[in-house]
Amino acid sequence: MICTETFVYIHEPKTGGTFISTVLDKIHQLKISQYGFPGKIIPLQFCKSKYGKFKHYSKTLKHVTCTCIPKNHKHKIILASIRNPLDLYVSEYHFGWWKNKRYWSCYQELPGFNPLKDYFPEISFEEYVRLFNPCKQSIKTLSEKEVRFGIGPFTKRFASYYCQDPEILLNKLNQSYTTGIHYQDVVTDIQRNLFDIRFITTDNLNCQLYNFLINQGYEKADIEFILDLDKIRPKKSKQRKEAWQDYYNPDLKSFVLEQEAVLFDLFPQFSGW
Repeated sequence: MICTETFVYIHEPKTGGTFISTVLDKIHQLKISQYGFPGKIIPLQFCKSKYGKFKHYSKTLKHVTCTCIPKNHKHKIILASIRNPLDLYVSEYHFGWWKNKRYWSCYQELPGFNPLKDYFPEISFEEYVRLFNPCKQSIKTLSEKEVRFGIGPFTKRFASYYCQDPEILLNKLNQSYTTGIHYQDVVTDIQRNLFDIRFITTDNLNCQLYNFLINQGYEKADIEFILDLDKIRPKKSKQRKEAWQDYYNPDLKSFVLEQEAVLFDLFPQFSGW
């Protein structure tokens, strides 16, 4: 999380946050950036520049939700970056946090884990996607004639990060496992419950971040470097050779489109592929 004089940046994992954080550190002249100072991660870094006070939270406060924003910053606009769920699955698969043995006991409860346990975590991408989508929730279409969509893990994470009452909303989403709810109700509830957020997307991150900062009063001369900046990845992240589109066959793509349908409706630009 980063708090500036005019906005707060919320860093959802694997959505271009290292790029945005590094850029904001540079613009506000933070002298010891966690991304440029190997071996040291400071819980809170603070500085002042011509754009006012700047606080960069890291460690346990690096990936926090909108509900964790300090009281004296809650009135500010929120900046958040999002990623196409199809791309996000590939990124999370390769980043590999889920391979950590401390999580394995939790996987025992997943219905798809038992067939994989002999060679886990060396599982294929498709096995990974289906393992973490263990149930197809009963969300009905407006016509109520058929069960259509499920709620995938990234839809749930989106709600927990950006909704004002995530527990209430997530409880309602979880109830859909057994009771069934109107699909449009899910989308409408999330839209109504969102904080005041300006979303930018990873597929056009440089330009959208630049435009956002211009609208916040930042001077062109201080931020135009953003437009030509290459990708900045976390230190442990490796650049993959294949495009994320190469990981999907038609059946797996359809499966993800169904499981994360709420996100694709909230951000229809992601469903074009």
